[in-house]
Amino acid sequence: MALLRRTPDAHAERMAPGSTRHRRTSQPLTVCLVEDHARLRDQLSEILSAEGMHVVGAVGTVSDGKAMIERRHPDVAVIDNRLPDGRGIDLCRDVSRSLPGTALILHTGEVTSTVVSEGLEAGAVAVIAKSTRSGGLIDAIKGSIHGPPHPPLAESADIAARPGTMPAPDLRS
Repeated sequence: MALLRRTPDAHAERMAPGSTRHRRTSQPLTVCLVEDHARLRDQLSEILSAEGMHVVGAVGTVSDGKAMIERRHPDVAVIDNRLPDGRGIDLCRDVSRSLPGTALILHTGEVTSTVVSEGLEAGAVAVIAKSTRSGGLIDAIKGSIHGPPHPPLAESADIAARPGTMPAPDLRS
């Protein structure tokens, strides 16, 4: 299941001319990956590169992730929630304060209503389950910069709620 939620106002503010999120479409998106599993980190890097994105760094801890993101100033950071030295949610909170122009995507194996609400409150524009197909993550990355793609994605019983297109599913059941 992939859960995406971003308020239209937040998206408009990031995309306003002169904002740090306003992009020229001719440049590839720059992405930092913070994922402690090296194999998954490598796979994600290959997938995103094949989509024309420029992965400017990939590390496996909160401390390395914070340093890398603050040094590289990527357009997007994809952050695992469970890292050896802390939570991705806490990294999102720190980065959203220091670099509000970087879109943050929490990539997690545990998607609960608590994780979703904490992630969004910490500054993530999307919370994506690791079980989501790579296309869902790619759409979330592109949507975090360019706005949501066309219609919402529905894959069997899993629904990705695109920002501004449909509400996030109720996970309390």
